[in-house]
Amino acid sequence: MDQEITQPDRRSPARLYPDTALFQELRGLMRNPPDTEPAPLSLFGRGEAAAISLAQSLVATILVNDRRPATYARTLGLSVLTIPDMIVLLRIRQFIPNHTARAMLATSQQHVMSPELIAEADRLLDHLS
Repeated sequence: MDQEITQPDRRSPARLYPDTALFQELRGLMRNPPDTEPAPLSLFGRGEAAAISLAQSLVATILVNDRRPATYARTLGLSVLTIPDMIVLLRIRQFIPNHTARAMLATSQQHVMSPELIAEADRLLDHLS
């Protein structure tokens, strides 16, 4: 999972996307996977399938960038944060100004981020302005 999120985008290898930056900042606060990781789900992409399975085994909050895996993880009773949620939280806590939050969402949209999650975060930012 670490490898998938930190792997550079083939189209723009030098670009640092918000989900990658957040992961790099938060990685030190995350628990390491057990020596024997649980089998990934047979659903979704490689990263989401492994993350949901691992979050279940660790009873941990999961950080995802796609609406479908987030919805599925919630049905399993997992706590879920999305990358747009984190951007809004950073704005609410005044770690970043509104224009930076908007720019992060716009950049996230270019990096395979769920449009529904982006739209919801935009609506929340509108209410904060």
